[in-house]
Amino acid sequence: MTVPADLRDEIIAVINNTCPFPVESPDCDLIDTGVLDSTTLIEVVLALEERFGHALPIEEIDIEDLRTAGAIAALIRRSSESARHAA
Repeated sequence: MTVPADLRDEIIAVINNTCPFPVESPDCDLIDTGVLDSTTLIEVVLALEERFGHALPIEEIDIEDLRTAGAIAALIRRSSESARHAA
């Protein structure tokens, strides 16, 4: 799924405002580089839910959905579409 660059940039801004380590690029592996750990992962998910106004389907999220800003943007887009269809 292709996601707009502005959505990826917004995701990076949320991560950078939440985590102590900056995201280097949209393709940066957030887990392998240590940007996201067990604590910051939860903080980022909560910040994303607040920013985008709906809960992320935590039971459906795979670790690969959180590995890069692009993957997170795709997750946000999918969950936003699902939330709209459910309403």
